[in-house]
Amino acid sequence: SQGQGQGQGQSQGQGQGQGQSQGQGQGQGQSQGQGQGQGQGQGQNTSQTATQQGSPWQVETTSLQNIHRNWNSLEPDAVTAGLSVGARDNFEMYLDELTKAVSQQKMEDSFLAAISLYDSFGEIAKVLKMPLPSDFFKVKYQTMAALVEASRKDWKLAESHANTIDTHWNQLRLQAKSADPKLMDRTEFSLHDIQQAIKSQSLELVAFKGEIAMSNLKQLEEALSKPAKSQGQSSGSQGQQSGGQGQQSGSQNQ
Repeated sequence: SQGQGQGQGQSQGQGQGQGQSQGQGQGQGQSQGQGQGQGQGQGQNTSQTATQQGSPWQVETTSLQNIHRNWNSLEPDAVTAGLSVGARDNFEMYLDELTKAVSQQKMEDSFLAAISLYDSFGEIAKVLKMPLPSDFFKVKYQTMAALVEASRKDWKLAESHANTIDTHWNQLRLQAKSADPKLMDRTEFSLHDIQQAIKSQSLELVAFKGEIAMSNLKQLEEALSKPAKSQGQSSGSQGQQSGGQGQQSGSQNQ
């Protein structure tokens, strides 16, 4: 009798244990199912967000549309102000090259076309008498071109661009008398550092010095740029926006 009672007690205990195990298994299965469901939901949300924001090339296309639109508004004023046929043709040629490169999603070609477009915009800035001196565009173009050629290990061409910086920088110093002297000195030293880094043919050194110089040039651009105060300066502001978008189109694809 006692043995039967003990046997029944053990059977009941085993049954309870099995019931608990099954309950735990079901709980774990539910937790895993919920986790998988949440993971799938998060993945779908991330995918939807990326689709809504658009790919980098879609962003480039939008930027290009703005450049074309701004140039159409700016071109008559630039021609009236004395922009030469050659300068206008160069700007439109590089704009067409940039458009073609972006439409074909060619990263390197789009970047090279963008910095060439930035260079040609210097002539437009000059005839429209924009707050940002035309030689600033030349300095920044030569700097970017030197860095690009260095990244491609074309050291001879990179050095040629780097050595041209000084000529335009000396002119810019004369035009930027209102700029912070410390910022001007800091920028000048960083540009010289790029020249030395390229001579050393060290990609790592060029990358470090290039980042510093581009940061200084960005600060200088902000310091030299002033908001338009008159209708005449409005065209200059639009043009400056076109030039900036051209540079941005390339740098995003770098």
